[in-house]
Amino acid sequence: MQDETVLFQSKYSKAIFYRPLILFGICLIVFLVVIIVPPNAALSSFFLLSFVGMIYTLVNFLIRILRYMQNTFVVTDQRVIVTTRGKEMYLPLNRIKEVERDSKNKFPFPFHIHTLRIYGVGGSKAVYHEVENDEEMRQVIEGLLKKEPEEMRQVIEGLLKKEPKANAG
Repeated sequence: MQDETVLFQSKYSKAIFYRPLILFGICLIVFLVVIIVPPNAALSSFFLLSFVGMIYTLVNFLIRILRYMQNTFVVTDQRVIVTTRGKEMYLPLNRIKEVERDSKNKFPFPFHIHTLRIYGVGGSKAVYHEVENDEEMRQVIEGLLKKEPEEMRQVIEGLLKKEPKANAG
């Protein structure tokens, strides 16, 4: 990133950890209830099902931890850099047409699922789910897209005075 200034940094939202933890809790409760109740044939299937569910959610939780640690979203004054699953994608600002934020808020706060869509000049589209501070990221990118070169320099200088946001987990 030569001659580039980092304006914004983000990672996945911590909400990606809530769903497996809640499912693990439900499976654990079922598992404990089945252990406490006197054994019979009908409950043995719940015992096995809840045990498999707990193992599945623990594996899912570990996968999400790795996903959280490996992925970053960075906005510089020249491009957007997205690292997912060990691969870096560079989206130059002059090739980005529009940035859209989609919030599916069917559930209360910890379960919000935010989707960030970046539309490119040839009809290309990049979709990123569960980005932390996605609204701020969208505003920074759109602010850079709408500005002329001189205005863009002023925006960058203003953002540099505020200190870039870094979301360290």
